[in-house]
Amino acid sequence: MRSRREVIKGGMEGKRKIIGTTIAVVLVASVALMVIPAGIARDPENGNIQSRDTLFCGESGLSFNTTDLPNVVRLEGRLGDAEGEVIKISNPGTCNEMDIESVKYKLTLRKEELSIDVKEDVVNRGEDIIVNVCGNPETYYYLIITNVIEEEEPPSIDFAGDVVDLPDAGEPGAENVSVDIDDDGVYDHFLAAWIQTDVNGTATVIIDTTDADERTYTIRVYHNPLEGDSTPLLNPGQPGGPEWATERGISGSEDEDKVDVEVVEIIVTFDRPPTAAIGERVTIRGTISAGETVDIIIEDGDRIVAYFDNVPVDENNEFEVDWDRLTLTEGSYTINVFIDCDCSDFDCIRNADLDPDAVLTFSPTQTPTIDTGQSPHPYPSIFGTHNGTIIPANDITVSKIFIYPCVGTGGHAEYVRIWGNGVDAHATWNGYGGEDWNILHFNRTFTLEAGKEYNFTIKTGSYPQIFHEEVLETLDGSIVRCEEFVDANGKRHKWIPAFKIYA
Repeated sequence: MRSRREVIKGGMEGKRKIIGTTIAVVLVASVALMVIPAGIARDPENGNIQSRDTLFCGESGLSFNTTDLPNVVRLEGRLGDAEGEVIKISNPGTCNEMDIESVKYKLTLRKEELSIDVKEDVVNRGEDIIVNVCGNPETYYYLIITNVIEEEEPPSIDFAGDVVDLPDAGEPGAENVSVDIDDDGVYDHFLAAWIQTDVNGTATVIIDTTDADERTYTIRVYHNPLEGDSTPLLNPGQPGGPEWATERGISGSEDEDKVDVEVVEIIVTFDRPPTAAIGERVTIRGTISAGETVDIIIEDGDRIVAYFDNVPVDENNEFEVDWDRLTLTEGSYTINVFIDCDCSDFDCIRNADLDPDAVLTFSPTQTPTIDTGQSPHPYPSIFGTHNGTIIPANDITVSKIFIYPCVGTGGHAEYVRIWGNGVDAHATWNGYGGEDWNILHFNRTFTLEAGKEYNFTIKTGSYPQIFHEEVLETLDGSIVRCEEFVDANGKRHKWIPAFKIYA
């Protein structure tokens, strides 16, 4: 229910709507002014205004004391808000024509309309929902999260900001807007709160979405809500209050508003799937869409082989850990990532029955490889001839090479030669026949020694994945450098194809 009233009796020239704007009222006279008596107050019966009052757009019946004040009032505010606007009031007294200013009144002119919005209408699970409410100054409002599924885990209102009361056991209706997630008899998630605006009529509410279900929630705010039998819901400032009610339990209110906000899943993206030979160190890199730290657990079946606690993310939300796998054997390993985890050991995570935010499974090789992995940005791609050098991080026995194709294409190598330090071997493509048509076999098996530099030429066909870089460190720590890439159109680049060399 929203008021629609005149601003000031007598009219307002060129009036504009101002929401939450502090302005100065300069009393400009064509008469000599008397000193304004101390204690001039706004009288509910005659609408008198005093300094630091709040005026609402559409409010009527307001006046200054026209006996002691001049006949013209000018509003001065921020440029573009109320600068130079004039309110005329009735004043029977006139005298000599002198421009005299009185002291300034500071008032707040705002729209008398309850409103609610959020800082962001889509947040990642684990991020706070920041709610802003605009209403009457120093007034109680009832705020509630709706569209909650009972058997799921909802967001929870924090006792912070301008929240003055949360549901407590024994208060009327509290059990209907509270959730006991742990089933320990104590409310730990709160769906409703009584809030109070400040002197400017604004309030901030923080809603925690840790472990909240990914869905869209509606946040509603009410002014003087009524229960189903039209009985006012008591606020914390009233005897017997506070009282609580669900959305369905509220039959109406003087004013209300709502806003929708969506909680979405936190996304964990691994830089590239970690691969390495047994006995090598592997670097695990990734990015999270929200959060400050990650816990990483690496499992071999039911056995925990590594645990990294509270790994920080940088300003780009990226994390990185080095895992020394000297004692590992052949098998399959699982990397579990937990975001903003309160636990500091695996037993805590297991006992709390926490689900990981991301899981990655990989198997280390028996034999070392030189593997660039897939390019995170494989396009633009074109076939051509790559010339460069390789410095292996480990001794590696080589018999074949694989080129990573762009998805849906036949990207492959047509010819490869590797030479230097006593090595000179080549491989030629045999066409699209057989299951391993995109794997080229060298004319002989050879060994690349760690730390030595070897030359390569790779001629590609179709659309291979491309690293648009001149120098690249591979997943195993080897260094690949592009001397020159000449594409099919004769253009020259410093690009490296995505490949794997192995036995």
